[in-house]
Amino acid sequence: MQKSLGRGAARYTSRHTAYTAPAAAWWPAPRTLRAGALAAGSSSLPAAALSGAAPAPRQQQLQRGQQRLSAAAAAAVEGVDDAISEEVEAFAVALAKVADDTKAQDLVVLNVAPLVSWTSYFVMCSVVSKPQLLAVLARMEKAAEEDWGRVKQNSPGSSPWEILDYGDVVAHVFTPDQRDHYDIESFYAAAEEVELPFLEARGAADGGGGGGAAAAAPGGGGWSKEL
Repeated sequence: MQKSLGRGAARYTSRHTAYTAPAAAWWPAPRTLRAGALAAGSSSLPAAALSGAAPAPRQQQLQRGQQRLSAAAAAAVEGVDDAISEEVEAFAVALAKVADDTKAQDLVVLNVAPLVSWTSYFVMCSVVSKPQLLAVLARMEKAAEEDWGRVKQNSPGSSPWEILDYGDVVAHVFTPDQRDHYDIESFYAAAEEVELPFLEARGAADGGGGGGAAAAAPGGGGWSKEL
């Protein structure tokens, strides 16, 4: 009887030890102990978890997302730049139309933005008298302020070559001899010439021609006494 009890106690003790001793195997370790295991270099966790780095697929997703955002931002900036450029060009063409309505000659609009950093467009026209020059300047200034909300950055006079400076658009109004003498069009020969729809429409209606409203200045390229 004692032997059987002894054997039963041994089996009980063995079973009890088997189910109680390895309790840490199924109970989660305290957070401090897990942290200690990480600090001790435990290899029971993945290397990515130990290093704190995101898994490779996640990194790729993040990179693709950043690339899409960068592309979208670049496209938005480009769209804004294009819209601004179109508006500035329209303003330059509008000034040329004002000069044409004032009977100025040889109207040219040049896109000089790729060549210089201080402006984007030149508007050039020739006049044959001081009253005409003053009229072109005054009407350009009025149209710029009333129709476009633009104010000139300089105070033009009445010399044979005057300009209106609007920053991104500079209008040159001069006599034919001054224009020929300084020949700024040749200096900016690489600039792209902007089409002027009102001249093209007139040329089509007249069967060709264009380039200004009036005929060549009488009596040379200086001031005309007839106007």
